[in-house]
Parts: sequence; C-alpha cells; structure tokens
Amino acid sequence: MKVRLLMLLVVLLLPTFALADGLGKKQSVVKKDPVFKDIKFSYKGATVRPEYYSTLDQIYSALKQNPHLRVSIQGYTDNEGSNAENMKLSKIRAMNVEEYLIQHGLPTHRVEIGWHGNNMPVASRSTEVGSAQNRRVTVTLIRRDAITELPKDLGLTE
Repeated sequence: MKVRLLMLLVVLLLPTFALADGLGKKQSVVKKDPVFKDIKFSYKGATVRPEYYSTLDQIYSALKQNPHLRVSIQGYTDNEGSNAENMKLSKIRAMNVEEYLIQHGLPTHRVEIGWHGNNMPVASRSTEVGSAQNRRVTVTLIRRDAITELPKDLGLTE
C-alpha cells in the first residue's frame, strides 16, 4: 500500500515520466497542455469568421476522439472602448466559440470558458497590427486529471 502511494506521488509530482505504449517500449510524456492557434476577430466583432471553421472542426474532432480531454476557451479584446465594453465583448467572443463546438456535439461539461477584456495582450496596443492580434479567443485542450497524458498526434494541423 505504501509503495503504491509513493509511486502515485512520484508520478504526480514529476513533470515527465515514462509510460509503456503496449509494445514494451517506453516513451517520455511531458505533462503540458498544447495551445492552438488563436481565433481572431474583426474590430468590435464577435462572430466566428468562416476562415476559422476548419480549425474549430479539427479541435472538435480531437476532443471527440479523446474523451479524457476538455477545452478551455478564453476571450480577449484590444484596448479600444471602456473596460466594461471590452469585458462584455470578450465574453461574447468566447461564448460564440463555445457555441460553435457545442452545436457540433461537444458536451457542455467538457468546456471551460473565461473572458479577460483588454487584459493580457499578446502584442502592442499602440499599432493596428498589434491591436488585431489582441482581438482573439485562445482555445486550449486540457486533461481531465493530472495523470492522463495528451496523445502525441491529435490530428490538428498547424
């Protein structure tokens, strides 16, 4: 019993560990969640643009094939407008991405959603190019528990 508990603690506390792949070989698994390309939005826009449908379809497919994963959807804006307006817009953007995945069949219990307004910019707010990069929703696949590793190939393209 003590040995099992100790082994479990080692697995949970180490950032990498070895797992058997069923063929006797071992592979190193890094406990890290991949972040996928951001879904970009037009100025003051909240509608998911058709150019991102294939990205979201790939994410849905990866989630469907890997029931131990869930998705985190986080909305952001540029710094135009008031804080209240930006919080509302980032929420609507995140909810629209969530709705896209749910309409395709993803259960709501596998979705985490958040919004941050103009906080946490990824680019300069002083240029139009930077502002455009900040108008985004970030989609991240996450494990349901600390022990499950992410599959190496989720079928997502860059």
